[in-house]
Formats: sequence, structure tokens, C-alpha cells
Amino acid sequence: MSSTEAKSSISIFKHTDYREYLIERIGSRGSRSGLKSQLAKTADMHLSQLSSVLSGRIELSLEQADKVNQFLNHDENESYAFLLLLLKSRTESQALKNRFHQEFQKLESATQSMEKLVEDSQFLDDKTAQVYFSHWIYAIIHMLADTPKYNTVEALRKRFAPVCKGFDSALNFLIDNKLLENNLGHLSKGRSRLRVDRGSLNSIRHGMNIKSLIAHRTGALDAKDLQLYSILTLDKELAYKFKMRLQELFKELHSEIQESEPDEAYLVDLNFISFSN
Repeated sequence: MSSTEAKSSISIFKHTDYREYLIERIGSRGSRSGLKSQLAKTADMHLSQLSSVLSGRIELSLEQADKVNQFLNHDENESYAFLLLLLKSRTESQALKNRFHQEFQKLESATQSMEKLVEDSQFLDDKTAQVYFSHWIYAIIHMLADTPKYNTVEALRKRFAPVCKGFDSALNFLIDNKLLENNLGHLSKGRSRLRVDRGSLNSIRHGMNIKSLIAHRTGALDAKDLQLYSILTLDKELAYKFKMRLQELFKELHSEIQESEPDEAYLVDLNFISFSN
């Protein structure tokens, strides 16, 4: 599927109307009509339909908006922001318009905070990241060190050294690469960050590591743990709604997760995959 560019300098968060944003990205008429034709084709629309959308005569559907997100190469926050602007435009309810606007503002604030954090942080290079994703011990130390129970070297070593021979090597790797800071045995998150592209080898390894941890944990589940497994047969429209609601739930909780003070670590492994193709 085509896309306009790797990352646009035009921010969706500077707009309050999705049409104005689209016009700035692809042009209203004339000079950038080539992009309009590409977008219309990607979104399964006639060029005249897209023109009607841009002029305000009709609205995009949610399915078309999903394809617009892909065409414009939006990241997750930009995709959700675009959907919120669309939903605000589509609804007749002023109460819902206000609610979607508030969600948009919260997302904008969370995105700005994340961008500032990225500016102040240091991403690991791909070769170093490959070491991190080579075994589950790196991620579990990294994450658990952020919780009160395991924020010391002593507590982590007592828990994991007996079951993983690579514990000390992994801990030293995290400290040396500034993913963790060690202050007299007390651990905290370092300034370095990891970048994981969807579908990349590191992303696949990360998923496999989480599955390994879940398999290890399954024999000792308690009442607070939740496991759901299912094979569903759905029509395409319901499958699309199912996927969108799951994505919206995670995006809605994202800013709360970032702001929360961690008490415990949780393993989350969510897949919604078509098995018919």
C-alpha cells in the first residue's frame, strides 16, 4: 500500500478538523491532485467522492479512515487522533463532540510529553537492541526494576539468578547501556530507550520472549490473573469493529499507563490474527 512519506512535518495536532488536515497533506485541488488520486485509490473511493469529503458534503467512513491512516503513514497516536477528529465530525451530539475533543486534547498532551522524553533520551542501536531481545531475562529485569518489590539488585538476583545463568550478564548489560541506573544497589530507569518497529525481527523476538514467560507463569496462576483463548469465526465488519475497539482501548489507557506509579509487572500478549488467508 502506498504512502506519502516516511514522516510528515505536518502535525495532525495543529488541526481541529480532519478535512483541513487532509487538505494540507494532499492539497485540495490542482497542484497535488496526483496524491489525491493515490489516496482515493488506496481508500477504495472515486476521486469525486474524495473531493466531496474535502468539501464537506460527505464524511469518510471508519473503514476509509483506517486506509487513510495507512496511506499517510500515521503512527498509532496520529491514527487515533485522525479517528477522533472524524468521529467528532460525524456525530450530531454536542456532548459527544466535546468528549471526542477532550480525548483528542489528552492524546495531544501525551504525545507532546512522549516527544519531549524522546528528545531527552537515547535510543539503542539495532545491534545492541538485538542483544536485549535475544532472551526474556533482559526485558523482565528491565521492567521489574521499576516496581517497589524488585527495584534492588539483591531482590532481582534472589528471584532470577537461580533460574537463569545469564542474570548477572543481563543486569550488567542493562546498566552499561543506561537502560537502568544503579545507585548503591537501588535500580531505576535509565535514559536510554528501545525502538521496536512493528513486524521487525526484534518485535517478533520480543513476542516470543513474552510467550515464554507466560508459559513459565501458567503453572502458578492465581485469582488476579486473566487468560483468554479463543478461535472466532466473524463476518468482516464485526472483525473490523472488534480490532478497532481493542486498539482504542489500549490507546485510551496508554496515557494512564505512562502516568501510573507501577506496583507490579504484568505480562500482556494480545493477538487478533486472520487465519483464513
